[in-house]
Amino acid sequence: MLLPRKIIVSLLFCCLIFSSGFISQSRAMQINTPPTAGLATSPVLQSLNNQPMLFVQNEGQMDDKIKYYEINQNHASYFAADGIYLNIFRQQTASGQSDFAKHENEHFVQFDQLKLSFIKSAANPVIEAENIQTTKYNYYIGKDPAGWREGVSTYKAVTYMEIYKNIDLKIYGNNHQLEYDVIVRPGGDPAVVQFQYEGVNSLAVNSAGELEIKLNHGMLVQKAPSLYQEISGRRVAVAGHFKLLPDNAYTFSVASYDPTKILIIDPVIEYSNYLSGDWSDW
Repeated sequence: MLLPRKIIVSLLFCCLIFSSGFISQSRAMQINTPPTAGLATSPVLQSLNNQPMLFVQNEGQMDDKIKYYEINQNHASYFAADGIYLNIFRQQTASGQSDFAKHENEHFVQFDQLKLSFIKSAANPVIEAENIQTTKYNYYIGKDPAGWREGVSTYKAVTYMEIYKNIDLKIYGNNHQLEYDVIVRPGGDPAVVQFQYEGVNSLAVNSAGELEIKLNHGMLVQKAPSLYQEISGRRVAVAGHFKLLPDNAYTFSVASYDPTKILIIDPVIEYSNYLSGDWSDW
């Protein structure tokens, strides 16, 4: 099941107020613009792009199922116990071409919504935030002060603890790309890690070993995973690759490694393919 519609609306509204200063570290401005208005202008998109990737704690400003979330120029991620909800969006001009610089054309935003689920994982994993930041957000949504939130904390990463036995899933930002580490501790088995995408058209592994995620309006790419262990102060590479499963699911094929040491599986989700693709191809 994908993200409820009321959370989708929250996504668009939060993108607007985040970039317009309505959610800010120092002050707040009342904005009465419709949720999608303002998203299409280049300054709004640029302001989101200039923001570091921070994970915001949900203190009542969003649906209760969301524990943390992050919003960037071209995507938003929502972290819940039952999976990660992703909304990928980009600007489109009336002519059908992406355009982040010109103002003379009418712009609008379309997006794809998908969910990354964890197959046969812990039923209700604890989601912990790491590395609290000095940036705090204020949310003044609606006219009732009871619904306002001030000083909401932000973090550099979130981790699903024990998502599988002796396995954690850490998510963080790297150059405005969403990156995740599957952390396999001694006693964990990487073969049990299985992820499934909902809301996608198909998955494929290309000749570079990358996972291609085909959506209605474009394609996301997960870079070929880097697998390694830290042994005696050195990073030791471990051979491995994506392995497709039925029903838009995948796992990781992992060669032999030292089971007494932590194994890291580290792919990166790239949004550039989605942003640069020709909309007419989809």
